[in-house]
Amino acid sequence: MKRTAVHIIFLICLPVGVWSQVNPIERGHRFYAELAHADAMYEHTLPKMAIEDEIDFWTDQKTFERHLAENDPQAYQIYLNSKGSAYRAHQKICGTHCGHSEQYFRTASFYMVNGEAEDIMAYTAEPKEPKGKN
Repeated sequence: MKRTAVHIIFLICLPVGVWSQVNPIERGHRFYAELAHADAMYEHTLPKMAIEDEIDFWTDQKTFERHLAENDPQAYQIYLNSKGSAYRAHQKICGTHCGHSEQYFRTASFYMVNGEAEDIMAYTAEPKEPKGKN
């Protein structure tokens, strides 16, 4: 009985031990890659809204990204790379039925131009200057 309990405790604690060996910075950067993907998925499905509301939404997004770039340039580049990949993937399936706004397309082009083609490249990429205006 004690032996079984020890095995159960070991199996429960093993994932925690393995996860703790992952570099905290790498975990944080994975967080930003996943956040970018989730943000992009939300942005692809933005409902029609008043122009003022849409401007507010994109302004808030730019503010978040500017703060991220100032505080952690590598995390920002990872975020940008992941968003670029998500936008490129969406572009392949998006047609006139998507009904995106002009501001969406401007923003999408920024991500597609400034984000690397592969998310995994973000972990080794040096932060770079944006190529286009957002």
